[in-house]
Amino acid sequence: MEHPGNKAERLAILKNLIRDLHAGADFAEVKARFGALIKSVGAGEIAALEQALVAEGMPPEEIKRLCDVHAALFADAIGGAGMEEATGGHPLDIYRRENEALRAAVSELRKLLAALGDDPQQGRYEALRPQLASLLEKLFQADRHYVRKENQLFPVMERRGITAPPKVMWAVHDDTRAVAKRVRAALERGDAASVVEDALELAGRVEDMVSREENILFPMVSQAFSAEDWEAVRRGDAEVGYALADPGAAAPAASEAAPMPLPQALGC
Repeated sequence: MEHPGNKAERLAILKNLIRDLHAGADFAEVKARFGALIKSVGAGEIAALEQALVAEGMPPEEIKRLCDVHAALFADAIGGAGMEEATGGHPLDIYRRENEALRAAVSELRKLLAALGDDPQQGRYEALRPQLASLLEKLFQADRHYVRKENQLFPVMERRGITAPPKVMWAVHDDTRAVAKRVRAALERGDAASVVEDALELAGRVEDMVSREENILFPMVSQAFSAEDWEAVRRGDAEVGYALADPGAAAPAASEAAPMPLPQALGC
């Protein structure tokens, strides 16, 4: 099958694929169609796609409900396309290093939870509880990452006219916070089975957010933001703090190139 060369045609096809997902089509079949039609999709095209769906009447809550499906569908195709290189304390560099540390914590936590099993024996749970609590504390630090996004990154996105992504992603942050609260409560009351169940959900949510950021959010803002925008994003970092990462040296001068315009999108 030939790949449509016209951007409008690609967008129409992508819209049909997403509509099929929302209608309950088999995910593997839709993803195969996506892979056959589109070899590489930019973050801007995803932005246009999701905004078109909202403009046509799809509620943002529906997009949020299928954020996991969208992220998985687009992850292979995007792979950070269009992302600027950011090093030396640039906000994107810090976000990425935090994500690397969070991925590592998730990996360690999954191994420990697998060793405990779905119905852990109380004696084994008590023996591993200190290690488990330590790993969970690492995941709880993801909230610092989210707070910086909410208070520093999202306002700049909104000033750039990218208003829907912050609303949807903030709601996903809050869902993750609710799971973290459940995990803490289960730890405090010594409910081993609930700790394992809720910790697995928390690990999945943190991991999914990392994927959304790396594959959708970061390429989007990398294209849209100016050097002045990144200076605004950086303000307040020290007050909020970082998630398992040292910010390192000050950022080098950001590019002064004019930002690429992007349509509003949900960016989940």
